[in-house]
Amino acid sequence: MLSTNIIFYFQRNDPTDFKVHLHTHKCYELVYYYSGEGYCRIANKKYSYETGSCVLIPPEQIHNDVHKTDCDLCCIGFTLEKDDFPVQCGSFPDVLGKICRYLSMIDTEFKEQKIDFLIVINNLLENILLEIKRSANHYPEKSVNHKDAIRQALNYIDEYFLTDISKEQLAAISKYSYDRFRHVFKTVMDVSPKQYIINKRLEYSKTLLSTTDFSITEISYQCGFSSTSHFIQMFKQTMNITPIQYRKQLHSEHIFSSEQTTYAP
Repeated sequence: MLSTNIIFYFQRNDPTDFKVHLHTHKCYELVYYYSGEGYCRIANKKYSYETGSCVLIPPEQIHNDVHKTDCDLCCIGFTLEKDDFPVQCGSFPDVLGKICRYLSMIDTEFKEQKIDFLIVINNLLENILLEIKRSANHYPEKSVNHKDAIRQALNYIDEYFLTDISKEQLAAISKYSYDRFRHVFKTVMDVSPKQYIINKRLEYSKTLLSTTDFSITEISYQCGFSSTSHFIQMFKQTMNITPIQYRKQLHSEHIFSSEQTTYAP
């Protein structure tokens, strides 16, 4: 079993321009990001983090922190009686949210300071370190193939884009937290999951506009939009013309521009 000893603990809300310059600690440092995005350098190696990431820094390792957004985080400094912790430094995803829950309990213990609270806190920290070890084994940074990680979720969206798809469903399919899935999805696809679904629905609406006589209201319903006005708004935002103009353009040599509001034969 690990045997830990807490040296410091604090929570902090950092604005984007908050500077954490290169420095070292004599103890381990664990940083958990409740929200935010950025990167840190540990011994001249760059590690990215995002919401739900946990960064582990060994003793005497020079490191910094660069925020790309505002960050809500907590820091824990600690020592190990036996310096044999089997995880290298780096950034690790809290995929199942267990680390976050342990940190919440640690925060409660620090606030209430009941009998033997330090013993409880150190036990919780040991659980966190074990979760980091498991995370490193299952989600090693260099071996993650992002396309493989989201392939099943993509297949699901492509099959069911006309239905209501919740972020919880996508997270479960991808086996990531939703924040992690959204980040990976956008990295691979260049759009958010939400926008990808909207784009799929708009493409299908173009098929209905060109092959059926369905009304705009019916098409918006068939394509899973919440209202006709929302469908028209999304269509025009993407195509620069309204659905009616698109349908008429299919049967006309006239080309519409985004400035036109009515059809002119």
